[in-house]
Amino acid sequence: MRVFVYLLGIILSFQVMGNERLIAAQITPATSQLDLTPFMHVLVDTEHIFQITDLLTSDFPLKFKPLSDTGNSFGFDKAVYWVKFSITFDESLSESFYLQYHFPVIDNITLYRLNDEGGYSESVTGDHYPFAQREINFRNFLFKLDYSAGETRHYVMRLQTEGSLQIPLSLWSSSALIELSDTVSLAYGFYYGVMALLMCAAALTYLLTKDFLFLSYSLYLFSFLMFQLGLNGIGFQYFWSEMNTWVNKVNAISLGSTVVFGFLFCGTFLKVWQQQERFKYFYYVLMSIGILSILFSLFGDFSIALIIAASAGILLPPVVFISNIYSIHAGYRPAKFFLAAWGIFLVGVFVAGLLYFGWVERNFYTHNAMQIASLIEVLILGYVLIENVQDLNRQKIKASIDASKYLKQLNMGLEAQVEERTRELKELALRDSMTGLLNHNTVIEQLSLLTKAAQRYQHQLSVIMIDIDLFKLVNDRFGHPSGDKLIIAIADILQKSLRESDVCGRYGGEEFILLLPETSGSVAQTIAENIRKKIMLLEIVEIKNTKFTSSFGVSVFDPEQPKADLINQADIALYQAKERGRNRVVLFTSSDSTI
Repeated sequence: MRVFVYLLGIILSFQVMGNERLIAAQITPATSQLDLTPFMHVLVDTEHIFQITDLLTSDFPLKFKPLSDTGNSFGFDKAVYWVKFSITFDESLSESFYLQYHFPVIDNITLYRLNDEGGYSESVTGDHYPFAQREINFRNFLFKLDYSAGETRHYVMRLQTEGSLQIPLSLWSSSALIELSDTVSLAYGFYYGVMALLMCAAALTYLLTKDFLFLSYSLYLFSFLMFQLGLNGIGFQYFWSEMNTWVNKVNAISLGSTVVFGFLFCGTFLKVWQQQERFKYFYYVLMSIGILSILFSLFGDFSIALIIAASAGILLPPVVFISNIYSIHAGYRPAKFFLAAWGIFLVGVFVAGLLYFGWVERNFYTHNAMQIASLIEVLILGYVLIENVQDLNRQKIKASIDASKYLKQLNMGLEAQVEERTRELKELALRDSMTGLLNHNTVIEQLSLLTKAAQRYQHQLSVIMIDIDLFKLVNDRFGHPSGDKLIIAIADILQKSLRESDVCGRYGGEEFILLLPETSGSVAQTIAENIRKKIMLLEIVEIKNTKFTSSFGVSVFDPEQPKADLINQADIALYQAKERGRNRVVLFTSSDSTI
């Protein structure tokens, strides 16, 4: 009679759990570890309406699907997932067995142990509950399985989380679990030890060298370390076990920080801010997205924050890879080492991103891809950064040797070389580095001298201010390098259009100034008009099918008003030229001074 009731209980358990018949996992004395994926069926409850009693009701139509068909990674899904499986325990078993859910960052887990009478017992856990409430003090979720030799037990697990959902469920004997714990603890100790050592070394190097590259690397390693501690459950186990209401926020903040400091470090190492004028904005945008995810973590919905941070993180590989290739083509030698180190890590990050969005199935390689790749990456980057330090030292030594040679030459009586170099430096200090024209301050000094001479000797003096029309549009459309070529080309026209006694300078930005001694207003207008026409004929290869124009303002020295500001007057006339439609020459008159 007892056997009949036992068999009836098994049959009923199959019927009430849906239409798919379960194949029980077989546990024998030879079993030390068993992946339960082939033996599990899953039901997705998108509306959160089912209860365990519904699943135990024989007339309740539920459709479970084999987990081997659906895959064990479901991405960011707020649905409730019900999993069912059965385990047959061999008659000769004597060892304890444990059920391990190997994904520490899940909010709620409930394990229902069904009995032959149609009832159940339950165990509730998850990172929404204090760590001390767990059945077993372990970073992953462990459940001890009570059994009688020779029986088949049936189980249902309810899973729900605000983050990424995965179902890595396995069965372990007590001896195998202890061995696994020792091995994994050793591996984690080595991994986190290397990461922490490199982080501290980078921070110390920053304090010694004040090189921001090492600070950004240290911050990146710290953020990534915190993210991994949360991801592996070690952070919750040892550092914030009583902060169960904040554990998800900590994980999201650390992921967002990793994205921000990861882009900051990459951009600094690859000199993106200095050498990649357009591409740097991709970095700015993605870093802003990372900051946004941190703000959402602190003040908004954690699940949205996690999706935002993960989205930016999955874009990290292609963006950094492209800028890395650009740096290599630009001749930046360290970028080759960076590509080797970062390329390995980017593959790991990309695989991890696909896993958390549920686009690839969870297995040993996809689960550990980021950790394995990050360890290789930080070791190579550590070597590269040490090479950078040694490179700096070699440059300092070379600079010291060069300085000694220079002093030796000076002591040997080579004063002439020093004087020549001093003259060249003074000349450079007077001129604009891009165009070779006199710079702003030098032009002001020259105007003061010419004004005094014109006043003393009653000579004529004219000033012309020139501004390139719509120059900002050129920069925005064709880029700053093309805009620089336009400025250089116009500077060349100005130099070739003037006498030796005339003064030509770059006043600032896209503005030029001409000082014309012994020149009347009418002659200055003619000179300006000739220059205007030459600029209209200007052609630049990088800026195709574009005509360039400039506006001119002319002012003339008046002996009756020797203290009048000629530059201001020319600027007023230039403003009038702009107001009248650009591409014209306007002479300042006394009536303009009231405008």
